[in-house]
Amino acid sequence: ALETMWESMPPPTLLSLAARSFWLSITQDEIHRLMQFARAYARRRLTQTVIVIALLLLAFGLRVENLAETPVHSDEAFSVWFSNMEFANFTERTASDVHPPLYYWLFHIWTGLAGTSEFAIRAQAVFFGSLAAAAVYVLTRYMTQSRLAATLALLLIALSPFHIQWSQNARMYAQVVFFASIALYAYLRLFSGEGGALFASAGIGAILTHYFGGIIVIIIVIHSLLYWRDFRRGRRQFVISMAVIITIALLWGAYSIGLIRQDTSYASFQPFFAYYLMATLFALNESISIHNYLPITLLVCAVFFVGIALAPRHQNPAKALVLLGCLVPPGLISAVALPFVPFHVNWLSERYFVLFSPFVFAGWGIGLTAYLQSRRLRVVGIAAAAGLIFLNAHRATVQLRARYFQDDYRSMMAAVAALTTADDKIFIVSAQYALHVFYYLDQVDYSVPKDENARYINLTGVPVGETDDLDAMMNRVFSGAPYFWLIEIEAAHNQTQADRIKWIENRFHRIFRIPVGYNGISLYSIDSANSVPESATIVPPAVKEARPGDQVRIGVPAGTKVDLVHSGQVVDSHVADTWMLHQFDIYPFYFNGFYELRAGEGESYPFIITHSQEFPGIDR
Repeated sequence: ALETMWESMPPPTLLSLAARSFWLSITQDEIHRLMQFARAYARRRLTQTVIVIALLLLAFGLRVENLAETPVHSDEAFSVWFSNMEFANFTERTASDVHPPLYYWLFHIWTGLAGTSEFAIRAQAVFFGSLAAAAVYVLTRYMTQSRLAATLALLLIALSPFHIQWSQNARMYAQVVFFASIALYAYLRLFSGEGGALFASAGIGAILTHYFGGIIVIIIVIHSLLYWRDFRRGRRQFVISMAVIITIALLWGAYSIGLIRQDTSYASFQPFFAYYLMATLFALNESISIHNYLPITLLVCAVFFVGIALAPRHQNPAKALVLLGCLVPPGLISAVALPFVPFHVNWLSERYFVLFSPFVFAGWGIGLTAYLQSRRLRVVGIAAAAGLIFLNAHRATVQLRARYFQDDYRSMMAAVAALTTADDKIFIVSAQYALHVFYYLDQVDYSVPKDENARYINLTGVPVGETDDLDAMMNRVFSGAPYFWLIEIEAAHNQTQADRIKWIENRFHRIFRIPVGYNGISLYSIDSANSVPESATIVPPAVKEARPGDQVRIGVPAGTKVDLVHSGQVVDSHVADTWMLHQFDIYPFYFNGFYELRAGEGESYPFIITHSQEFPGIDR
């Protein structure tokens, strides 16, 4: 066939003669083997690419699943409140709230484009969390030159319930994990003399997203000193990049140092506990009653560190970086707990440790690969990998099934919007949930102007701190308010707030009240003869799924009968002489299935009751 091909070609040139001689020198068997190798290599690369894409889609899917199915918590409401302020205002408030500004800057832009629904505010975290998983793959691949190690690292972070949790949260933690991963990858590229601009950008991103991003930079500096001799080609870029990072950090520090919140109290935890908590979080994804998990935590840690030790010597720089990332952060966080440190932390939170996910998951990739490539310890590696994958997959599944929307405040604020006007004066009594009021009033389109700090002009928060003269303070707050509404959120659980409510009840007449679980909306007046306001607004149920222990609420005008119906049978009925936010308790003896609330002869509002999970209103 080759001879026929060559004979049909034009007269030979010197180049074609050389090519012909080369081809004729290769036997048919060699050509066949070469083609087999090429096809196998292409299939292997395609298979690897498909696996990586599938794992990235898995990571994204687990993080976006049921994203809007939980109410916002106080920190998320805080983020949204900041994003509604003017740029200069929330930047200054960020500095005083012990956080750098980058997350809020980006979140301000994000919410301006996407809105402030539960899904929209968390989508930014999903975006960065998914990118962080991809960055961990790239980091581990570059550290180890091993596709197996990178794939294992990607699989474990994709399934990690701990990482999923903070990738579904409208806070800065998924963002800082992404920047940390990119900074570590760019730093390692500096050993080859490239990546300086990327390292500087990611380092700045980490520090300006969370102050503990500075711990990532400190770990990198320690590692660079340990391997300074191997750092010949990238030293200059590294020094310049570090100078840029430090300069930006100092500029922000100079601005924020006079504003940042100070706390001179002593830490509520010991340094050992910081290590213990970090180990348990990454080993078992637990932060509650962690003393119950000490044996299994120690076993998982032993498997982790032995695997790192077994990795080949040429991976020593990568191993050292992983070990620094696992051992240094708890110590530095404990040091920050000292009372003379400006950025003081006197209590420990699990969310701090998610920042160091890149080290842990890259370490698992390195360690498990070392086991799997050892003939004697391959069984251990298979068992460890299978155990981690099963544990994370199981916990992630349970965690996602537990996510559903509980109507804590949305219906309550819809009732406020239905019954009040811009001329009404409203007070908020709450120990720490006042920002939920602002968030849910935004969601129900409460059309009252706001001030420059994104606060409604007719809403006043009753002070929450201790006071030596309660009477003087309350008189000052309520002066000129003979007729007002009071929103109570978890106030009965705080003695100082309960004392304020008692003061109000001793001086005003409560002429109307809507109980909402342990909370409530009340109308007070000096004149007990004032009329109760009426509204034609119907507030539909906020929940689509309810479980035993929940309440399903619907607001209807006076005299409207509301029936809870299942399979054509009336299960419960409510009616009131005033506009009322009716609350239907969901009892354990209610059957699973579809239910509906029927408001008079008008609309019907369906939802489901399921016993698939225990009611998560009580901490484990």
